[in-house]
Amino acid sequence: MIALTPTHSKTALLCVAFLLAGAGCEQKTESSQAPSEATTTEDVHAEHEDHDHEEHDHEHSHDEHDHAGHHHDHADMTTYNCQPEQTIEAHYDPEDSAQPATSAHLLIDGVEYDLTAMTLPQNNSTGAAYETDIGIANDAGMTWQLNADATKAVLRNKTLDGSVATEAEAVLFDCQKADS
Repeated sequence: MIALTPTHSKTALLCVAFLLAGAGCEQKTESSQAPSEATTTEDVHAEHEDHDHEEHDHEHSHDEHDHAGHHHDHADMTTYNCQPEQTIEAHYDPEDSAQPATSAHLLIDGVEYDLTAMTLPQNNSTGAAYETDIGIANDAGMTWQLNADATKAVLRNKTLDGSVATEAEAVLFDCQKADS
């Protein structure tokens, strides 16, 4: 697919408009051919518009999740100070329950990521871990692993094809729970 700059897009639209105007002025010997050409031109234009919107959505898809019902008051968020320099806020559902949380919501640089509970790695039987296929980078997901009392957490890369063990994934942030 060819990406057009705004200037080229306007030029292409003007050319299509002139072609359509010129086609409307020509006398056609076969009346059935005219609607077919007009429909084809409209279909091509519609496909072009659809592609632009899909491409735009894809580029920003990780920033545009519908978080209706997932917005949490910052008072309900647990704040972690991380290295390299980063603040991550976390919320766990269900909260205030005897059952372990089934999901976690991380707020990183103003973007909320929804993670689901996962089985802990074999070398760690205490704490909790959560994962998502949507990560900070477009080509990887992430895992959030907490120690037993949730005072320490590690945010790791998650290779989407599963070719790298969780413990071997790159550490994105090593975090400590902030003092309340």
